[in-house]
Amino acid sequence: AGLAALFAALAPPAAAADSTLLGHQGRWIVDSQGRARILHGVGVMNYSPPNLPAAMGFGDKDAAFLAAHGFNLVRLGMNWSGIEPQPGVFDSGYLDSILATMRTLEAHGIYTLLDWHQDDWGLAAAGVDGAPAWATLTDGLPNPNLGYGFGMLGDPAQQRAFDNFWANKAGPGGIGITDRFATMLATYGRAFRAEPYLLGYDTFNEPNAGTQWPSCASSAGCPVFDSQLSAWFRRVLPSLRAADPQHLIWIEPNVFFDFAAN
Repeated sequence: AGLAALFAALAPPAAAADSTLLGHQGRWIVDSQGRARILHGVGVMNYSPPNLPAAMGFGDKDAAFLAAHGFNLVRLGMNWSGIEPQPGVFDSGYLDSILATMRTLEAHGIYTLLDWHQDDWGLAAAGVDGAPAWATLTDGLPNPNLGYGFGMLGDPAQQRAFDNFWANKAGPGGIGITDRFATMLATYGRAFRAEPYLLGYDTFNEPNAGTQWPSCASSAGCPVFDSQLSAWFRRVLPSLRAADPQHLIWIEPNVFFDFAAN
């Protein structure tokens, strides 16, 4: 997955008293003394339920191996379906497992970039991982299992799930799906904000334009969806920033930014 280094917020100067806290100056990631830090990282994801790195055996030996080979950053994937399996019900055990993995990495001097991950929206939309079934609003459209990557192009249900998400359509309890997502972000922001080796939060992996994808697949780009996506980020990020005032927040452009003509 391509991650665009676009910073949504900067840690306040008062937070720089923590020597491990990283911020940014322009395009550079910097430490509390303003020195540029160069990070060498890998992604660690478990694409199968329960979508936890520890469940696939990632542990201290792996962290030691990464450190010994010069890596000092892991982009650590987790899923909304694991964090909030039912509307408004948050799984503390899931968050504790992610936290334990972060601290294993920390013990070897490795930073973590927490990644809210999805691939083709989620299992309920014939995807790989990501959103829970209760947050998958397809309006009853056909949902063929086309295989990873092809769903975003030809699965009406999957496309509609994205459309409804960006539009904040009301879901369970009459609450907008985007608003549910913002609450989820704040929940895990509070859980992880005190971690010294947290680089920050990647708030949404590979945003998909849903039914608007053909416009994004052209060299002209997709200004209509990009405007909608920007508004979506402006809606959800304040909740995360309120939960964690210090760490960097990262955003990604639409998925066709790196998969197509753009």
